[in-house]
Amino acid sequence: MSGPADAPRRFGYHLLLERLQRYRAEAADPGAMDRRRVLARLEAELDADVEVLLQRGFDKAYRRVVEGV
Repeated sequence: MSGPADAPRRFGYHLLLERLQRYRAEAADPGAMDRRRVLARLEAELDADVEVLLQRGFDKAYRRVVEGV
């Protein structure tokens, strides 16, 4: 698992989409893609606050990967 040292300083929607697609492929249980769990994981990996993740397109990427929208 990557950590803050691996996190790019600047990131946007495309990085979030790639990470969510990877998480989905690695998901071992149905709860692994729970929105709160995914946000917490991204927050730790990217060393970014939830507000920043939301501003950079988390909800759009999450809906695309998890809900198929």
